[in-house]
Amino acid sequence: MNYKISIIGSFIALALVGCNSGSSDSSTATTTSGSTQLNYKLQGELANSSEISNDISVCVDLDGDLSCSEKDINTVSTRGDFSLQHNNTELLTQAIVVSAKSSQTSEEFRLLIPAANNYPEHSILSIAPVSTLIYGLMNRVSSPLSFLDAVNKMTLLLQKTISPQITDLNNIALGDAVAQKKYELFNHNLIQYFIELNRLNNQNYITTISQLGEHLDELVPAFVSNNAQAIKTVKDKIRQQQLTIVGSNDTGVTSYLVDGKLQSYPSEEYPGQDAQYGLDRAGVKGFKLIKLDNKGNELPPSAPQWTCVEDGNTGLIWEVKIDDVTSPRDKNRLFAIKASGYTPNQGDIAAATCSTDSDSSMCNTQQYAKYLNQRALCGKKNWRLPTASEQFDLLDLGAAEVQPNLGITSGMDLSYFPNMIKGDWGAGWYWNSSRAISYYENVHFIGLDQLGDTTGHTDASNLILCPKSVSASGKSCEDANTLPVRMVASKEY
Repeated sequence: MNYKISIIGSFIALALVGCNSGSSDSSTATTTSGSTQLNYKLQGELANSSEISNDISVCVDLDGDLSCSEKDINTVSTRGDFSLQHNNTELLTQAIVVSAKSSQTSEEFRLLIPAANNYPEHSILSIAPVSTLIYGLMNRVSSPLSFLDAVNKMTLLLQKTISPQITDLNNIALGDAVAQKKYELFNHNLIQYFIELNRLNNQNYITTISQLGEHLDELVPAFVSNNAQAIKTVKDKIRQQQLTIVGSNDTGVTSYLVDGKLQSYPSEEYPGQDAQYGLDRAGVKGFKLIKLDNKGNELPPSAPQWTCVEDGNTGLIWEVKIDDVTSPRDKNRLFAIKASGYTPNQGDIAAATCSTDSDSSMCNTQQYAKYLNQRALCGKKNWRLPTASEQFDLLDLGAAEVQPNLGITSGMDLSYFPNMIKGDWGAGWYWNSSRAISYYENVHFIGLDQLGDTTGHTDASNLILCPKSVSASGKSCEDANTLPVRMVASKEY
């Protein structure tokens, strides 16, 4: 089924230039025409583990599905190490998937490594279970961490539960026998868990990986202690959270392009088009939107007033903006973003709506999420910023009708999500928690077009926020960034 592909991990680094890009071992190669073409190279090897076979398959995950296929950049090895070289810059900017086997049972599992350009130049990437947890922290649903923050959190957890000697996750060497035993148990239990996850269908696997980072404070101590009950408890929590996300929406495309024109039926001359597959294949858009009242009770589609919208295909709950300047939920209210790795600076706060209405308690996205949670909007207490993938999944990419009040098409169904605004960028951007990989210190948040002919397109070059060091100091930057926000919640509460 041609469901939308997740945006997670699919953005190209903005700072990839020449030979000084991440862990590139770049060299030039002469082509048949005599011109030169830049090749990029990355290398990796298995961390010292007796539980992982040296027979591995490795790919750079170009299509973002956390599995290896002919669409990806692939290699195999029987020595537990690998080397990949390619002229595609995505070699360095996409996650790396390692298909491995248990040396004890030959059961298969996957290990994930964050994109190579997160690491110092010329690094030899370490293939280890812990790298998958770092990837999980970087791609968790609630407040994804930057690479450095994820590494620091993982290091602190291992120092606390295993040994304070652990300072470099790429080279964990323990002289203490007790600590070494704990580390071995930790790795053993992780590998057994990854074997279990590998049996899931791929969509559920992706969903579960994105939730690992939410539960590491419980998972790591449980796996280190080898406490069977604690391990079962944390696995059950992750499984239960995974079940709250039912699936994905389709694209909303129900027409077929034939000889430059759209038609409502398939063509033998141009087979395999999007409209033939998935939830939209019957010629009716497969979105399943449900109006909710302020307590979270379901309302009929004709209800004239509603507070939230439940997505019946994903299980997510979305807030609905209102047209009321006295309310924090007003459609035009602009917020500075406060998320992991970024604190608003003075310029951001000055550009936010709170600077004109003097409500300092409602300046940034974190304050707004707290406001919704304290009031249990629609019966939910886990309101948060959505990811760019979650925003993208809600869009109707087949929308063609120009909306009179906007003058352009809308990827959002305005009969459920009224009060959309174009915003300063003209494309209906709302804050999300996702960010693009950048070799520079700046934070690049991702703008997702939700209006107009470019609906579904992403922009990772305009929302360039201040470096973390400047943000922490509270200094004002040259460019201030504010956007409206539409929060999301799940069925956990």
